Amino acid sequence: MGIVKNWVMKVGQKAGDSVASLSQLSPAQLSKVQMQKDQYMSEKPDPSDPQAVELTARLLAENGVEIFNSYLSQIKQLYMPLDPTAEYGRQFEPDYNIRYFNITKWVTDKEENSLEKLVNVYAVLSNEDCNIALVFNRTKEKTNVYLAVVNTMNRADNYEIESLAARIESAIRGNFPGSEIGIDGNGKAGTGRIPCLNKCKNNSVAIASNIPTEKSEKFISQTIEKLLDGYAPSCIKEEYTIVLLATPITDVEDRKQELSRI
Repeated sequence: MGIVKNWVMKVGQKAGDSVASLSQLSPAQLSKVQMQKDQYMSEKPDPSDPQAVELTARLLAENGVEIFNSYLSQIKQLYMPLDPTAEYGRQFEPDYNIRYFNITKWVTDKEENSLEKLVNVYAVLSNEDCNIALVFNRTKEKTNVYLAVVNTMNRADNYEIESLAARIESAIRGNFPGSEIGIDGNGKAGTGRIPCLNKCKNNSVAIASNIPTEKSEKFISQTIEKLLDGYAPSCIKEEYTIVLLATPITDVEDRKQELSRI
């Protein structure tokens, strides 16, 4: 509440008696609105009021969806694959919009924070219309690692995706010098779908969603290698693929406001 009051005072003082540019209200009107809001919030609501009951139920439901992802447990019963043309009105063009690098050697320095450096790699595309995927294909013999970028605008040419791929490649080489990336070690990006995902048929899919929070030393010590080594396939039927998908968020403040409202 104090934040709102301070904002009202600042806007009012800045605009004087003229109309505030954001609210379109004068300082006197802003003060009246805030006073009415304070009075409403200070009153004890009637729990039996039908409108209050409905509002509470809606807020609890919204809270479950937006904060606790309560929908995930129902995906198995409710999920149906989308028509590939539903999002764009036409087929998605993987050859024009997907580039991936096969990372055959990832060089790290024990004295440096590799997680922070990976964040730096992702950050180079933080304001773009894209997705970044870190893919671990665990087979009986080895683990194939890919870093892919997808242009979510579904362009009909290679210009934008080539630019995104070049920036990702430069970021990897800059943050992890000595690493070997590219298809067959030639340093070039692959085009279209990642090979290990082309063979996905009649597979089970599990999903987990989270919002990155402040990292701790304990978290940093829990590396992906422990997961991959802990579940090593003994046969082809047990082979699996992990996709870590990141989408740039450009409306962080709006999302914080929405969560605060809930």
